[in-house]
Amino acid sequence: MNFGAGRPDEAKAPAVKADIRYIKCGVCEHLVREALRGVKRIAADVKPGKKVEESEIMDMLDNLCDPDAAGAEGEWIARTDLVEDNERLLLVDMPQVGECGTECRTVARACVDMLDDFDVDLAEALFKGEKKRAALTDEFCRQSGRPCSKKPPPLPQTRPRGPGFKALTEEEIRMKKMMREMSDMGLGGQVFDRDSAMQQLETYRSMLGDAEGHAQGDDLGGLGAFGGLDVVEEARRAVKRAATAIRRGWQWAATVASEFWEGLRGGTGGKQSVSQEEL
Repeated sequence: MNFGAGRPDEAKAPAVKADIRYIKCGVCEHLVREALRGVKRIAADVKPGKKVEESEIMDMLDNLCDPDAAGAEGEWIARTDLVEDNERLLLVDMPQVGECGTECRTVARACVDMLDDFDVDLAEALFKGEKKRAALTDEFCRQSGRPCSKKPPPLPQTRPRGPGFKALTEEEIRMKKMMREMSDMGLGGQVFDRDSAMQQLETYRSMLGDAEGHAQGDDLGGLGAFGGLDVVEEARRAVKRAATAIRRGWQWAATVASEFWEGLRGGTGGKQSVSQEEL
């Protein structure tokens, strides 16, 4: 089974810039809606007695137009289908995440273009929290000079219909997010098929045995400048993570374990080199 598809560095479908004028109002309305949802997600993670920082809102907005982001901020774009309705091109919310093809990239491009114009002002308004969705939509989308201030031109009869929405499977969604997380962590996006991953796992188990031997003899053997028992514990955890991941079909397992050992040898410590959550 080949899991090469869905890599963050793969060629992306091109945006259709000529279509942006037909959808910019709808994109703006969706953008404001998703920005408010993003603030709610941030607030849900804030400790009691603390408040959402404006810098956190800016970080969220930075990812709001990115359908490839590992977080939830830009996922709405991959859930959007462009549907021709007589002379209009409508944004339709879909229940599933879809393949990010030409239409997805067009929505993303429209989102980036308009957010560049008012991201600081929108972040400030969201930080103050004084306006509800309708008021924010009016301010940023409908006032003079904004995307919805003028009616979009009618779709020309000669314009070809866009491609159909192609929903991704749960496995494809999971792989897409994991590959983006790996890319963000600087892991390079290398993937393995199941047989290769199992071979890598056996190698790490053998290395674990060597680490245990060094720890018992108080000889770190170049495994890093920290206690031998900590080395063994971190190694056990890395191998356990890799084994569990392989059973679940998560093809980045070998890369996670490999990065652990590379960090271990470099003296950075397994706790720093393996940042995936405990399985």
